[in-house]
Amino acid sequence: MDISISFIFLLLIQTPISSSKTFDNNILRQGSSLSVEKSSDQLISPNGVYSAGFFSVGDNAFSFAVWFTKSSPPTAAWMANRDMPVNGKGSKLSLLKNGDLSLTDATGIHIWNLKTFSGNSQTVQLALADTGNLVLFTLENVPRLLWQSFDSPTDTLLPDQPFANSSTQLVSSRSQGQHSRIAVFDTSGFFKSSDNYTFKPSDFGMGPRRRLTLDYDGNLRMYSLEETTGKWDVSWQLESKQCRIHGVCGPNSLCHYDPYNGRTCSCLPGFKIKNHTDWSYGCELESKIICNRTRVGFLQIPQVDFYGYDISYISNSTISRCRTECMKLCNCKGFMLKFDEWRGVYDCFPKFLLINGLRSPEFTGTSYIKLPIDRMFLFSNNNSTQNVSMLDCSGLGKSPTGTLSFDHGGLTAHGRLVTWVKEKMNKAAATRDHSWVEEIFDPSLGCEYDINKMEVLVRVALLCLEEDKDSRPTMRQVVEMLASQQ
Repeated sequence: MDISISFIFLLLIQTPISSSKTFDNNILRQGSSLSVEKSSDQLISPNGVYSAGFFSVGDNAFSFAVWFTKSSPPTAAWMANRDMPVNGKGSKLSLLKNGDLSLTDATGIHIWNLKTFSGNSQTVQLALADTGNLVLFTLENVPRLLWQSFDSPTDTLLPDQPFANSSTQLVSSRSQGQHSRIAVFDTSGFFKSSDNYTFKPSDFGMGPRRRLTLDYDGNLRMYSLEETTGKWDVSWQLESKQCRIHGVCGPNSLCHYDPYNGRTCSCLPGFKIKNHTDWSYGCELESKIICNRTRVGFLQIPQVDFYGYDISYISNSTISRCRTECMKLCNCKGFMLKFDEWRGVYDCFPKFLLINGLRSPEFTGTSYIKLPIDRMFLFSNNNSTQNVSMLDCSGLGKSPTGTLSFDHGGLTAHGRLVTWVKEKMNKAAATRDHSWVEEIFDPSLGCEYDINKMEVLVRVALLCLEEDKDSRPTMRQVVEMLASQQ
């Protein structure tokens, strides 16, 4: 605020109020306007660093904006109507005689406006400061600030622009962020917030023009302008690991990153992409979940973390207790069971939203997602099983599905178990004795089950684990085999 008032006094010294022009290089007066059709209708800061006017955001689409004059292509620092661009003909920004500032489209509809309640008796002007701050102020008696763009940033902060009150937000095209009650960075690039969070860019020091931008991918980055080329260099970023950016792939998805292909997103098993042009919308269920514990199950995804959005926290839990708690709640989308190495116990985190999904070999937890029971075997992308498991004691009559662990058609850690089960099956084949099923079933699950259906489940699981990929059933064949037991 003090910077803006000082700037107003400077304007009074430099610019004669009685000027007959509707606008000088950096000032727009009452009763005048800037037209989208005149490229020369711009306000330019006294130091020439910033310009304000109509900024092209698409084919015949414009926003009234403040941008860096020397960047190539021009880079916007603030926009009045970013989400509602106006037509390239007939649109204008007007400083009305009553002191109101209004942006209208070709039909005269008000797209964006500021009511100052200053009245016709006061002299009101709009000016662009050296800081990039667009300021609306009165000149009667003591200069008074009516509005400034620094109080309503879009996706960018400029040096010395305070990020201060509870309503101030940086908003990217699909993400938003607010990190402290008060925060600011200076012209050297040093950032500090009221909670003592600080950082410096790699080129810390006086010199380059800077901006701090919340980019469309959700990452916060500081840029430095190389004025000789007009290009921007990233001098700092909040997250260097692309999959750590909050919500980058949207809900119900997993984020993957490798140096060769960059970041990719994929839907969780049982989900489909919601918007093929924007991953930030995430994925949605292929089949609606009915809030009925006999019609849902849980799909196990090892070493996957869904950060945040916990319904509750259950210390020293078991998988059975965690599953029961999630099953009780219709808004529970799944749960995470994480091993605490220091305490030697598992903790449970029921989730009301599955977002920020990331698989990591170092993660000591397992996630379980809730799915309709009739979709439990339909989670393959390429007709092959994936690194997921089923956990349930419902569906297929009253038989448990048990825990069937697959890894892209090949067994990873249960070779001995498979050999043991096959031996049991081969010995019982000649006598048609089904007692082998009772021997391999884990009684701790505490479920009633149909022995014939349980046998089919085991046989299907073993077929999926065949070493020869041509011997493995397709997912359609798996479904048909299971459906035959309904």
